[in-house]
Amino acid sequence: MPIKVCPKCGAKHGCRRLVCDCGHDFGSKRKTKPADVTHAFPYPEPGTWVWDKAKGMPPIDAPGELPPGPLSVQVVKEQVSYEGLGFCIHTFIEPARISDPQLQELWVKARTAMQEIVTYLDQVTWKET
Repeated sequence: MPIKVCPKCGAKHGCRRLVCDCGHDFGSKRKTKPADVTHAFPYPEPGTWVWDKAKGMPPIDAPGELPPGPLSVQVVKEQVSYEGLGFCIHTFIEPARISDPQLQELWVKARTAMQEIVTYLDQVTWKET
């Protein structure tokens, strides 16, 4: 059975003992979370990620509706960071609306690949084992 030895008096104790009879605190190196940190799990406040809030990260606010006309890279980034890349590519943002030509080309390729994946998944018959 594991034991620990008190550095002050040399007494031997079980591994769960926190304080020696002489007063030495074995648990002084224990990690405790600050009292002011509360986790909102499982019900986070709207616009925040549960673990980011506890780490002091700023809330993630909804970027609002898509503006009319061509979309800048910054607008696309904001939408992707909030809505998620897959949803934005597959459904939400049309490639023709993206003003940056390189991003638009990548968007078309990604959308085509995602549509192929969805089609394949719809066609596959899974066997239960």
